[in-house]
Amino acid sequence: MQHHIARWVSHGLNPAGVALAVWGGWGLLYPQDRHLALLGVLFYAVLPATSILYMMRTGRIDALYPHLRAQRNGLLLVGAVSYGVGSLALYAADAPTLLLAAGISFAAATLMVFFVNLRWKISIHCVGVGGAAGLLLLAFGLERAWPCLLAAGLVTWARLHLRAHTPLQVAAGLALGSGVSALSIGLLYARWMG
Repeated sequence: MQHHIARWVSHGLNPAGVALAVWGGWGLLYPQDRHLALLGVLFYAVLPATSILYMMRTGRIDALYPHLRAQRNGLLLVGAVSYGVGSLALYAADAPTLLLAAGISFAAATLMVFFVNLRWKISIHCVGVGGAAGLLLLAFGLERAWPCLLAAGLVTWARLHLRAHTPLQVAAGLALGSGVSALSIGLLYARWMG
């Protein structure tokens, strides 16, 4: 039973699922920004998920979450490019600073994970959920970020339970994701306050 729950948590809170929750949630909370939320859903969830399915179908990867580092590289590059283009689109659309910080942090973290992945396996799931949790915690405080912090705990448990990662790999993923989010908000702080 726990194994099935861990698999469902991993599927539901994978990076595309987290991105869908972040962008979809923004669109629901701020209806005036629905067009920006749709941009986010497209570049941060739909295009990466479609690319993964295409790579599986064509045999470039052997699983939805490949265990081999070499197979993860293509996924990471596709994600980084899609997220980078999404960040440019958000900037061009004059998106609110928090959305722009989210877009930039997703792109930067994915590019960093690509380079880490050349030598060592890090939890991409934990990078994604750690980044989202970090952004929400910095922007809104614990009162509104607690669901994402709970999600981070669930993803950590699931990835360890499934033996997809070591404790160090999940901890490094959470640290990288939340650290890049903090850096993104810090770099855009003047824009946010102005």
